[in-house]
Amino acid sequence: MLTQKTKGICSLISMIINGLLIGNLFTFSNLSIYNEQYLKNHGNPNLQKEDITFLTPIGLFIFNSFPIIVGIIEQYINCRLVILIGIICLLISNLLMVFTTKFYLIVISMIFYGLVCAFNCFTVLRNCWEYYPNKKGLLSGINTAFNSLSTFIFTTIGDYIINPKGDGKADDPNIYNKYLTFLKVLLGCTIILGSIAVILCFPYEKEDDENKELLNDNNENNNNEKNNEIPIKKILLSSQLLLMCLVAAFIQFFNFFMSNTYRKFGHEKNLDEHYLQILSKVYLVINIISRPLWGIIYDKLSFFIPYISLCINEIICSGFYYLSSKNIITFYLVNCFGVLSFSGHFVVFTPLVAKKFGMKYAQTLFGIIGTFNGITALLGPTILKIFNQNYEIIYYIGCGLAIVSLILVCFIKDEKFKVDSQDLICNDEEKKDTENEEENQYIEN
Repeated sequence: MLTQKTKGICSLISMIINGLLIGNLFTFSNLSIYNEQYLKNHGNPNLQKEDITFLTPIGLFIFNSFPIIVGIIEQYINCRLVILIGIICLLISNLLMVFTTKFYLIVISMIFYGLVCAFNCFTVLRNCWEYYPNKKGLLSGINTAFNSLSTFIFTTIGDYIINPKGDGKADDPNIYNKYLTFLKVLLGCTIILGSIAVILCFPYEKEDDENKELLNDNNENNNNEKNNEIPIKKILLSSQLLLMCLVAAFIQFFNFFMSNTYRKFGHEKNLDEHYLQILSKVYLVINIISRPLWGIIYDKLSFFIPYISLCINEIICSGFYYLSSKNIITFYLVNCFGVLSFSGHFVVFTPLVAKKFGMKYAQTLFGIIGTFNGITALLGPTILKIFNQNYEIIYYIGCGLAIVSLILVCFIKDEKFKVDSQDLICNDEEKKDTENEEENQYIEN
């Protein structure tokens, strides 16, 4: 019989392994130039550059919006089964990539990749929050840091297998034929790590609350939270939720587009591939290191100071991003500072949702806010296609939206969402009526 403390540690390891699995969404962005030629040389001769640019945003849209449904599913099955469903989706995605080169099937594989992110990312994080409720910011940072570490590891492996010297030409078939080998390596890692992640996940059991003293960090009173549960209708109709949706969507427009295309944009500007490979590693290292730091800052300073800082940082970076491409040094600097805003958003924003609206509906609310994020993830490549690969206009749109986010964030209240006591009473009465109806129905049967 495992102790509560041991289960918490095992669940934390499961969260870390899940992070290593689901972070590959941006690996395909970093390797998109290889992916493009691989697909062109294997049955898709008419494939356009902008078509590849849509792949990661499609996955991001599913990842960000599907937690609405996952939140409902979680009410009926435990988190280990949710994670198992996610791993199965990941296997389907990887198998499609290995055994087919039809572009529409590759799109379907990215949809499945988005599903595994939706099923697993917030689920393992929320389970760990139950074990360590006073470390929400740090846990969010660790979770996303390992997402970035996954991108770093598998981008490095991909570059080593496909183009180890960084001097391959875009029309060199010997490089792109190795892309399939990389996909097989990815499939093998998925099978091994996915099995371990499912085994080590232990759903938090509420009946073990009396053992919380074994965990030094567990000081929150869950019973009070239950008694003051907020009606979901009040949350959905609140101006605070709408504000959070808009802020998240506007700030993520530039973040998603930059992370999806910075290496491809460098190729468009004829920057040296060797230096772009190095940039992708530096970019990811900063992403990995900064996420736990953002989490620590959130736990110490709460929401406003870190989020306003990342908004200001993004305004500066998006405003100068296009001009920075004239020189490799300035391009490095803007990307290295720009990634700080990308890494900070999820870490700071996610625990705010749980703090403000409570844990019960957190997963569903992540999905609602994430749907706005997903729309902006698709919007960038759409604008790029409409304006014939004009990157400049997208960066300036991103700058304008970041300014709007900075203004709107000032109206978000960094406190628990408040409703009238009468609403809480009504909510409690509705519960009692439901319980009475179920009891009467049981007696009749």
